[in-house]
Amino acid sequence: MDIRPAVPEDAVWLKPVWDEKIFWQFGIIWWRYWNDGYKGKGQIKPGEFWIVIEGAAFCHYNQRRDGVKVVHEIGVAESSRRLGCATALLDYVGTPITLKTDCENSASNAFYRHYGLLPAAKTRAKSGKEMMIYEKW
Repeated sequence: MDIRPAVPEDAVWLKPVWDEKIFWQFGIIWWRYWNDGYKGKGQIKPGEFWIVIEGAAFCHYNQRRDGVKVVHEIGVAESSRRLGCATALLDYVGTPITLKTDCENSASNAFYRHYGLLPAAKTRAKSGKEMMIYEKW
């Protein structure tokens, strides 16, 4: 699978994938990425990245100063699920890694556990939804 940094034209196929995940604020996050200092390097500031498998999947993450990669969003088009896209993206991001997912989303929780991420703690989103924090060192 060819993984590359996102480019502005990816918005055409990426937004519908984003919407499948019922994310909100796509326009705000995407606009900020391209308008707040992007220099053609796949990041808007040191350590922040959007990577894609064109037409199939994306991952937005940052690398903290301590080296831990924090995945903010990951999404796979319904037509590309179960083909290894999410695994390829997480492999590309590498370890150490941490992310949060909705405790009630059994599919994502099962995938992250199968991938080898370990449940570390629970927290609440601003919406009040219970979230599981996963880590892999």
